[in-house]
Amino acid sequence: MMLLPLSLLPSPTAASFPYHGSTFNAFVQDSYGVAGRKDPDEFFRTLDERAVKAGLPTWEDWAKGHRSKGTPEDAREAGEQVWKRIKKTITKFSLDRGFEFTNVVATNERQCYLQSIIVAGELQKAGYDAGIAMVWANRHGQTSNNGHAVALVRTKKKDLVIDCSEPYPVEVHQGLFMRRPGGGYQFVRPVYGTDGWIERYTDANGSSDKPIRFEPLDLAFLKSQFDYYRGERAIGGVIAKDKTKEGLAASERFYRKSLAECPANPLTRAMLVRTLVLEGRDAEAEAQRKEALEQYAAYGWTPDEVRRPAIAWR
Repeated sequence: MMLLPLSLLPSPTAASFPYHGSTFNAFVQDSYGVAGRKDPDEFFRTLDERAVKAGLPTWEDWAKGHRSKGTPEDAREAGEQVWKRIKKTITKFSLDRGFEFTNVVATNERQCYLQSIIVAGELQKAGYDAGIAMVWANRHGQTSNNGHAVALVRTKKKDLVIDCSEPYPVEVHQGLFMRRPGGGYQFVRPVYGTDGWIERYTDANGSSDKPIRFEPLDLAFLKSQFDYYRGERAIGGVIAKDKTKEGLAASERFYRKSLAECPANPLTRAMLVRTLVLEGRDAEAEAQRKEALEQYAAYGWTPDEVRRPAIAWR
């Protein structure tokens, strides 16, 4: 089946969260609230201080000096420059702590999701069309249950993946989780042209009945995903080596908060299944698994684990 190039498809509007704008600030404030810390503005001050120390403009000055020109060349250059800013100002990586803005300040740490939020937010601040996608198949085709996150910078005709977890800015992951125009989510496969630009998308099986341009993830999902990571990395929680009753309860609490924010987040529901099983609540876990199974099927790809009964997840 022939797929239309992106240039012939409707151009969506990405979720809006420009750096240091009200929505971005709310992300930072939530992080400080969870940590019981005050003065969320210290996050912005700290990144500015580190940028200046590295010989770079402040984040506000960079955005003012790099207004979008609407060309692929300009969008790529901007994405690469913000990638460099992340590398220079948040120099450590931590899956356990790097999703909290507080830890950017306290321990100089980041992870895939937080760094992508900052990249897309800064690009939006400068007037670029940018957003977030989850990754379910990496550049080698190895699959995961939305185990990674990246930023997208977009033009009217093409999309580009910016990945600060790599030693180079532009990545060619083979499976992305994105939003359908008009609502709902989809596991998609990007079709790359020259120089890493995405020219069109197919569904997870490599075909599409209705070739459309998929959108970056919406604000409800983005907010939900922060609480997903808080549940995943809770001390003594669901993936901890030494699990505790209190830790599992914390994982469950954050997962339920994540689902309240975005009931359609399939990864959160899947991990709630695992948490409930570990808490000995098999019937509840199986009910959640069946709902997760329906969600994954509707989105076009299902991890093998979700097909197995909840009791097999223990």
